[in-house]
Order: sequence, then C-alpha cells, then structure tokens
Amino acid sequence: MSRRPELARDVAKDSERLIARSSQPVIAERPLASASPRLASTSHAASLQGPPCAETVSLLLTRARDLLGMGTQPRQDRRGCLRALAPILRFIHDHAELCNEASLRPEVRRAVLRIAQELESPSVPPLSIPVPMPVQHEEAVRTGALLLAAYRAAVERSEGTGPHVAAFGCDEDTRPTDGIAVADGIARFLAAAINQPHVLVRAGLSGRQLAGLEAQGRVLRAHAAQRENAAPSIDAEQRERTMHVVLEHFFGRFEAAVHARLSQQPALRQRALRLLPGRGVVPGSDRPAYASCHVTDSGRLVYVC
Repeated sequence: MSRRPELARDVAKDSERLIARSSQPVIAERPLASASPRLASTSHAASLQGPPCAETVSLLLTRARDLLGMGTQPRQDRRGCLRALAPILRFIHDHAELCNEASLRPEVRRAVLRIAQELESPSVPPLSIPVPMPVQHEEAVRTGALLLAAYRAAVERSEGTGPHVAAFGCDEDTRPTDGIAVADGIARFLAAAINQPHVLVRAGLSGRQLAGLEAQGRVLRAHAAQRENAAPSIDAEQRERTMHVVLEHFFGRFEAAVHARLSQQPALRQRALRLLPGRGVVPGSDRPAYASCHVTDSGRLVYVC
C-alpha cells in the first residue's frame, strides 16, 4: 500500500505545528500606499514608497557607512547636494539612456529622495542607520537564503509555473544579505505548506526539512533583534555625514552614466554635468521642499498637492 497519503498528512501536521510555535507573524505586514492628498511630514512621504524603497534605503546607507569606514568623506557642501538633487532626478527621467542604468533606476531614485528628505528635515523617529552585521549573522542569512532557494526550486521542478509556485514565493528574488527578507520568505513558504501539503509531497520535501527551515527563520529573527538591541547610538553629525555620502555616491553614479551613455552627445553631456554640485550654478529656488515630493514608478519627481 502506498504511503503517499500518510506522508501528506505528516507534512501537513508538521507544518501546522511549526507555524503555531513561531512567535512571528507568518505573513509580514506591508505598508500600503497612502491616498492622502498632501504629505504632512517626511515620514508620511516615506510611506508612499513601500518596502522595496525601504530595503534600497538600507542598502544605500550601508554602502555609505562602509565608505565612511574606509576613510571616504563628503567633498561637496551639503546644501549644494540637496539643491542639485531635484534637477538631476528630473534630467534622468527625461532621458531614457540614463533611466536604463541599474544604479539610476526609479527604485534607487526613490530611496535617494527619501534620504534627502531625512537630511533636509529629520523624521520622528529618525531614519535608522544600519549597523555592521556580525559574521555569525551573515552566515545564518546565507544559509537561510540557500535553504529557501533550494526548497523553492524543488517546488518549481514539481509544479512548473502557476498559482502553487507563486504561493510558495518562488517568483521572489530574496537577497542573501537581508535577514528579515529571508525570514519573511521562509514564513511565506511555511504558510503555503500548511495550505498545500500535497505540493510538498510531489516536491519530495519532508516535515523534517520544514522543521529545519522554520528553525533557520527563528535564528534570523533572533539575530536581527539582538543586532537592533545592541545597535550603538549614532550622533547627529555622523548620521548627516552618512546620508551626505549617499547623495555624493549617487551623483558619482550619475556622472559615470552620463559619460558612458551620452558620449556621442557632447552638448547634452555638458548640460548634465553642469547639474552636479560644484559644476554650475543651480538657483536656490530650483530645489523644492523634498517633504512635499515623491518619485513615481516611472521615475518622475513630482510634488504632492
């Protein structure tokens, strides 16, 4: 007699037990875009941008923190950088050659605008500056990402494409550097396992493997909580310097893209380079109050009326 029905029941029971034992929500809540007609604060502006922008903001701040750790310091005046950002964002949107650059894509521009909003007028609570990740945490994140990718691949091999695959998060691209994102992916996978144990049977995944995956998710959340609690206090000057470096790094990527993509258009290239801080004169009135701006999905900088 075949044991496949019994295996399916065992997998279902194991999945339910694992999820019930977890202290974290199975599906992480995601902030929704606000329909308010006007932004009252920079934190309100940030709520329009959603989780992808928050992840990119963290990535940009982490890179800037590392650059500061290697001795990089801001070279241009902070007010000049803020004044130059709006015309540069508009220039990028108006030229498709630059929009296609990975370092200038709309998601990055939203993140840079969010950081400029914080630099212009700090939010309450202030935007968090990521602290360095311990080696043990990095290894746990990589392990969790590898396990999740392997189990998603097993589901894809057995199911092909369709709603079953989407329910397990197989269409997501989880970075192996974001512990919370990996833990959320694990929670989503386990939630789908409760509702569709037959998929796991066809994929050849056992309850013991799910137990290991669930344990890895708990380890990631524990590491993240420990890291947050142990985060050193960062003074205002260091915070501003970190965000200042983000803007200058973004301008550096813009300059490199201009030289690479507009090399055959010298007049347009020179017009773009004059927008950079210290290269030309940008009227002070040209800089909007960033708290009342956001970047659309197409990358256009707009006022929120």
